[in-house]
Amino acid sequence: MRILLGARLYRSQYRNLGFPCHGEQDKHQATMVAVEGSRSYGSFRHRSHANGVRTPFLFTIGDRGFAKAVSLPPQMQKPMRLRVYMGSPGIIAEPYKPRPPPLPLIRRWFTKEGWQIRKENLLAMLKTSFVIAKLRQKSKGYTQSKFYREASDLYRQINYALAQGDRSLLRQLVTDTVLTGMKKELKHRETSWAQVHWELVGPIKKIRTLQGRLVGVDQTKNLDNSFAQLTLRIISNQKFAAYDKHGKLVAGDLEKELTVEDIWVFEKHLTQPEAKWRLCGRLSV
Repeated sequence: MRILLGARLYRSQYRNLGFPCHGEQDKHQATMVAVEGSRSYGSFRHRSHANGVRTPFLFTIGDRGFAKAVSLPPQMQKPMRLRVYMGSPGIIAEPYKPRPPPLPLIRRWFTKEGWQIRKENLLAMLKTSFVIAKLRQKSKGYTQSKFYREASDLYRQINYALAQGDRSLLRQLVTDTVLTGMKKELKHRETSWAQVHWELVGPIKKIRTLQGRLVGVDQTKNLDNSFAQLTLRIISNQKFAAYDKHGKLVAGDLEKELTVEDIWVFEKHLTQPEAKWRLCGRLSV
């Protein structure tokens, strides 16, 4: 929101306020004040006269003759810098694709196809290693074991929130893009399912990093202002059941355990102190 205040102060107003006025050429215009958010910025100039007197600019509103001298405190006269952080880039950099089955030894080493596959695998491994090295360098306290614990907790909380239809909790755990898709899922589900029960049986059986990528958010190629995205394969045992409005079981079975494999992508800003890992994508491969 910007508010612009400006008016002319004429001779009669100067006399009433006790300020000198030396003719029509000394009519003054109030300067501009910009109000942005909860901070105010402005500049107030003075005009020097022949007799050496400096008169301040004043504000007047309408024809009511209201005028008030304003001076900025010293701390507001200094230039201010506004730092803005992006919540999420909204895309997944190079979505993970499973590697093709290995070629026979001769084709792997003595054909163009084999060398091309080896080259792609090497580049993918180098990119992932670079992202993990950046996380260890820029993200305070990052370790693989700590990240796996956080990812496991997120996996449990997000699945539970989906089962309960808790949109408020989901908003804290996933990006806006993922949240939009989950809301559509919940809306469609609520037309036939009245209640959903989900349970994680024991700890997660296996969690593994498949790839890592960096997503920049500006055009300066400043890698510090980037998001790290890690793609994980998560294997767990779960129980699931869905009931209609009459309490009748319509999907799943609480007496049976299912082994579920998910591929989820988690992201975090590299250098933002308050940044947390969030789900930015679920892949079907």
